[in-house]
Formats: sequence, C-alpha cells, structure tokens
Amino acid sequence: MKYNFILILWAILAPVLATGQVLSGFEGHVQEIDIADGFTGVGARAMGMGGAQICLANDYSAVFWNPAQLAYIKRIELSGGITYNLLKNESSFYDKISDEKASHARLNSLGLVLPLPTSRGGVSFGLGFNRLQNFDRIFAFKHPTEGDRGLERKSGGLYTLCLGSGIQISPIMSVGLNMEFWGGSNNYSWDYENYLPDNDSINKIIFEDNYKYLYSGFSGRLGLTVNPHKMLSFGGVITFPAGFTIDEEGTQKTDTLFSDGGEAYYDDFGIVETYKISLPFRFSVGAALMLPYFTTSFDLGYIDWTQMEFKEPSWALSDNKYIPNDYRAIFKYSVGLEAIVPYTPIKLRGGYRYDPLPYVGNTIDEERTFFSGGIGILLSDLFTIDLAGEMGKYTTSNSERSLSEKYELTNIILTMAYRF
Repeated sequence: MKYNFILILWAILAPVLATGQVLSGFEGHVQEIDIADGFTGVGARAMGMGGAQICLANDYSAVFWNPAQLAYIKRIELSGGITYNLLKNESSFYDKISDEKASHARLNSLGLVLPLPTSRGGVSFGLGFNRLQNFDRIFAFKHPTEGDRGLERKSGGLYTLCLGSGIQISPIMSVGLNMEFWGGSNNYSWDYENYLPDNDSINKIIFEDNYKYLYSGFSGRLGLTVNPHKMLSFGGVITFPAGFTIDEEGTQKTDTLFSDGGEAYYDDFGIVETYKISLPFRFSVGAALMLPYFTTSFDLGYIDWTQMEFKEPSWALSDNKYIPNDYRAIFKYSVGLEAIVPYTPIKLRGGYRYDPLPYVGNTIDEERTFFSGGIGILLSDLFTIDLAGEMGKYTTSNSERSLSEKYELTNIILTMAYRF
C-alpha cells in the first residue's frame, strides 16, 4: 500500500518535473527561456537578403531594422505582409527516431509611413504591427523497449505595435528612434504515457499538461545612418533592454491505471503565476555598397544573453546566478545581395544569416544558419510585390538523456506595398 501511495504521488508531481516550460531548472541550471530566441524578420525584401538591412531598409520595415532609414522615404506608404512557417524535427531518443512537423500562416506586418513636407532633408514617421518572434516547437519520443511515449508542442509568438521616426540631420546623416509595445502568447502542451510493465500494481500513468503564457512588454531602438558617398552607407542600431511581464495559467491532469482495473485521476486547474524578466542590450552595425545594378550589404550584431535577469517572482531570483551557465554572448551576422534585371522592373535577391543559438544547456552540434532568396517587382512606380524564402537548420543533443534533435526551418514571406 505504501508503494502504491509513492507511485500515485509520483503521478501527481511528474508533470511539474517533466515539463520543459517551467522557468526554474535543476540545481545550477535554468531551463530554456522562450523569449530569448525565435527571431523572425520583417518584410520580404529584408529576409530575401538575409536580414542585412541596417543600411538598406527603404520601406516600412525600416521602422524595425533601423528607424534612421525612415528619413529617406519621401512618399506615403501603406504595406502589409504574411508569413508561412514550416518546422520539422527529427529526434533520436535511445536511437529511436521520431519525425514531427508543424506549419502556420500568420500576419507578418502591417504598417504606414508618413513623410512630412520639409524644405530640406527628410522627416518621416512609421506606425504599424510586426510579428518578430515565433515560439513554434514540436518534439516527440518513444522509448525503444518500454513503450513510453511523449509529445511536446509549443505555438504562438511575440508581436509589436511600433511607432518610429527618422530625421535627416545633415546631407550625409540621419538618426531615428522607435518605441515598441510588445504582446503575444505561448501555448504549451505536454502529453506523456508512462508504462510500468514490471509493476504489479500499476499498468500505466498518463500525463496531460496545458499551459498558456501571455506576454506584455516595452522596448525601443536608436538608429544612425551615415552616407559618406552615394555608393556607400554605414549604420548602427542600439536596442534598449526590454522588460517583459509573463502571466501563466494552465492545467495539469494525471490518470493512473491500476492492474486490478482501478483508476486514480488527478486534476489541477487554474495554475497561475506571474513572471517578470528583463532582456539585455543589443548592438548592431551594418555597411552597404550600392552600384547601379548591384547592391550588397553586411550586418553584424552582438547580444550578451548572460545579462538576462528575472525580476519576479521571488523564488526565481535565485536562478539569475545560473543564467551564465546555460546562456552565452553571441555574434550574429547577415550578408545580402540584390541585383536589378536590366530593362525590367524585377530585382533578384539572395542572402545568408548566421544566427547562433543563445541557449547552451544542451550541446550544440550544428549552429543555426539560414540561406535565403527572393524576388521583387515594381509596378507603375507605385506598387511593389516582394516574395522571399529562407531555409535554416540546427542540431542539438543531450548525452545524459540519450537525446539528439535536428531542426529544419522554412519561412516564406510575401509583402505588398503601395506608395501614394
């Protein structure tokens, strides 16, 4: 009877221990924090060039990439875009391979640029919606001999309502500033069947967890562009630390099936917690070379994720000292190319993005990289249609759990804009 009680207690506690969504990890470590990753870009032109846009953004997307670039937009612009994301995961658990995939079509951006009339230089404002991060994840495993199996899913993301402005302060220089009001949600589920063939009392324990996380926050960016020559451009962007509030609610269900046909059911509804966390500064620089029929650009960014910090609740503050164990500072870079097809309104694009994973709680066997391509068409000097696609991949492993995961990511972005 005592043995049965211990197993039932385990059935109640196991979801708390098993779920990877709990912010606190085991002693000396923290679990992966979703808002520290999952970047997805704004605009098809930008992503077709690998995201190397600090010196080249010439449409509404400048409000995100570098608000200083807004100063060079001289006509009213209305734009919008959608994104299709496909995620594939091939996981190996004790040499048992599982394949899973998930796909979503979502709004990428919707924005307006309004230039002001000036006697010299330029001043423009940008206002709109941008979807900047995805939380999509899917992971499945099945034990090769015992029959245990589990499925973990995450979906959702972060968006911003953004207001920015750029002003040309000299013939060769512009500055810009934006404010970003963040929001979003993360839907998490964990389903696990634990078989106990060697147990005389219990046949199986079934766990079913469902959580929803609601995000709100605020940050801003300061941008600079310098054009010493009509063919050369240099720029930089500082992204200020973002402060986030995360409201959690969810349910945990456990069903224990006994050998004698009995059943013990546990249900915990309305699990509620509020977290507060701050993200670090981000620094980016870029350069671009603009020839008559050919343009190339390069962006370099730096983020020290070890400076991420929990503010609330009080029990999470002790995990701040462990963040440097599982997070690292990263350099990321992008290279982009754009070519005009002579005597046509068509532009062809290509790019490469090196975007290393910030979380090193698992072993990174292959860093995350993306290759991209795209096409743009200008119609009647008023209407633009841009299409881009990028493909990326990375691989991680955890020797203690005999687990390896290979991810493949495909993103397709369509953007349209009209300038009055």
